[in-house]
Amino acid sequence: MIASREGFSELGFRLVIIGFALSLVGFVLVAVSAFRSQGSSTSAGIVIFVGPIPILLGSGPRGTELVAVGLFLAAFMVLLLSFLRSRRIESGAEGERVREGEVG
Repeated sequence: MIASREGFSELGFRLVIIGFALSLVGFVLVAVSAFRSQGSSTSAGIVIFVGPIPILLGSGPRGTELVAVGLFLAAFMVLLLSFLRSRRIESGAEGERVREGEVG
């Protein structure tokens, strides 16, 4: 359990860095795979959230399945985020905010 707000910030920063690194690794793997198998067909699927509205894009013979998997993973992440936020509010982390310059 993280005891301070600084711990939450540090954890959030680390998660963002890990997310970017995983995205980069995935991009490199897809690019290498595309160059190695030039004669075969490739499929791609992507889910982009613009606010609460998902934009679904898919191409290739398995594009629909890839979009479905992406949508499932995105929905899981949204549920996980709302669960973690509710736990944070219940634990009182929201009440620990102190204004700058406040004495007391």
